[in-house]
Amino acid sequence: MGKVQESIQFYEKAYAYAPRENLIKLEYASALITAKTSINKAIGLLEQILEEDKQDINVWQQLSIAYGQKNDKANSNIALGWVALLKGDIPAAKRMAALSEKEIKSDSPANLRNKLEDLKIAIQGIEFDEA
Repeated sequence: MGKVQESIQFYEKAYAYAPRENLIKLEYASALITAKTSINKAIGLLEQILEEDKQDINVWQQLSIAYGQKNDKANSNIALGWVALLKGDIPAAKRMAALSEKEIKSDSPANLRNKLEDLKIAIQGIEFDEA
């Protein structure tokens, strides 16, 4: 058994004992993503963290990788947009939002459109603050 697979077992136990600890969720999700197993579970853990803290760049980076592994370009680009925004790179955040918008279809789930809208509002808020 590889080191990553071994760590997943430990993170599963840690998560069972402390399911509200965001650091455990992040590390557990990162191990799942690295092992390329249970990507949906990893995404679920990362999304739980974002419900409490949208400012954690590490969570957004891991989320972009996880969605990329699923070939979900819209969600991956939204996550990359947040990474750029949190780094202060407004032009890159706008590019990622535009790329994501191209991937979203008229029949895409409402929560996907809402995620994109949240990113756009955050970009506008920073632009407004800088003006």
